[in-house]
Amino acid sequence: MPDNKYINDIFFSLDPNEGDLLDEISKHNENILQAIQTEITFGDKQIKIDRSSVVESIANASQKKNNIIISGEGGCGKTAIFKEFYNSYFKKIPICVFKANELNVKHINDIFHIDHKFTFAQFLNAYKDEPLKIFVIDSAEKLAEISNNDILTTLIQKLKDNDWNIIFTTRYAYLNDLTFHIKENYQLPFEVNDVSLIGSDELKSLAVVFKFSLPDNQKFSERLRNLFYLREYVQQYSNIDKQGNYKGFIDLLWKKRIQNNAVQKDNLEIPDPLTPFPREPLPIITIFQ
Repeated sequence: MPDNKYINDIFFSLDPNEGDLLDEISKHNENILQAIQTEITFGDKQIKIDRSSVVESIANASQKKNNIIISGEGGCGKTAIFKEFYNSYFKKIPICVFKANELNVKHINDIFHIDHKFTFAQFLNAYKDEPLKIFVIDSAEKLAEISNNDILTTLIQKLKDNDWNIIFTTRYAYLNDLTFHIKENYQLPFEVNDVSLIGSDELKSLAVVFKFSLPDNQKFSERLRNLFYLREYVQQYSNIDKQGNYKGFIDLLWKKRIQNNAVQKDNLEIPDPLTPFPREPLPIITIFQ
């Protein structure tokens, strides 16, 4: 009897089953998200940026079974916002998280070879009875690097056919290309949730509450509206020459964002802190003279 076979598979079979697949997906999610910080450490304090409105917007769109693109500047906190959403809803809604470069495989089943060699069909079957389920593609700008687009097309089409919502995260600079790709290749309806930089007034308020001074240079201070730069600034605050030209701080950013990454491949940028935020990434950096 099918019911007896199900009980046997769960309790007596030594072969990996759908329960194992669900566990592996959960662990895989945690492995991706565990390094993402949702707060900024400053001494013995934690700076928390209120992004509850964005999280609520994502939740509302998901409940309506809308596909979503979460976009914003590099370092603005896109994945941290998604992590907050995940932490609030993963016990209520099945959520599966993959980095875009994990989809660059030779066979679609390879995506689901985490600990055991599960197939895409097994993955779809494991969640088939769930009325609401979310598949996340993080850093979706890297989809352009996928060598076999047929696999990606099959993945998204099958997810669509099986009533999955898809959430993409991407940088602003790649948003137009991604939206065109999704519309033209997958005929996938979606809505865009923009993650803005924190406001100047909010930055000043944080400085007052947490007792750190902002740079006198207005353009440099504007940089700190990006959470990556703000995090580095407050974590290095005691070591920064606030009366000088911040060269030591810029050198540190160079090491963290350029020397430790593949510049050409990932197209990363640390722009001159005295220039406005660019809309397109540049593979170079300039510093104070």
